[in-house]
Amino acid sequence: MEMFLGIMGAFLGLLGIVFSALSYHHNKIEAVNAYYENDRDLFYIKARKAVHDMPVDYKPDEIHSLKASDGEPLGSYVAYLVLSYDQAGTLIQKGQLPIWLFGTSSGNAAVQFFEFLKPYIMYRRDEDNRDYGKQFEDLVKTIKKKYPKKEYIYRKQ
Repeated sequence: MEMFLGIMGAFLGLLGIVFSALSYHHNKIEAVNAYYENDRDLFYIKARKAVHDMPVDYKPDEIHSLKASDGEPLGSYVAYLVLSYDQAGTLIQKGQLPIWLFGTSSGNAAVQFFEFLKPYIMYRRDEDNRDYGKQFEDLVKTIKKKYPKKEYIYRKQ
């Protein structure tokens, strides 16, 4: 009887490990789905458009006083975009989101947005939040390290 209980205990322990691994894999898939779902979010789409429409010679200290083409505050869109990439950077750093998501156009967009918004991000760090966009910056560094031969397309000055 003791041997049977020992075998059952080992089997249940092994079964627990298998379910734990499956749960971890499922959570990663859910994170990927949530990331792609964000691409279809209306506010995210508006934020990307608003940043694309910004003049290349924008002044970082004026962003919060400007309006986007739809009349909404430009600063809200910029902050939302930075926060979205900041969250993605955090999830990648914690191993919850795979870096391969950024091996295609998503990576190019992240790098392009960061390089374009870098003056604003640095302005915010100097003004009131020394960690503003830090995970976004780390995400871009990770993308460039993982895909070093890729040519990232920047907006023309």
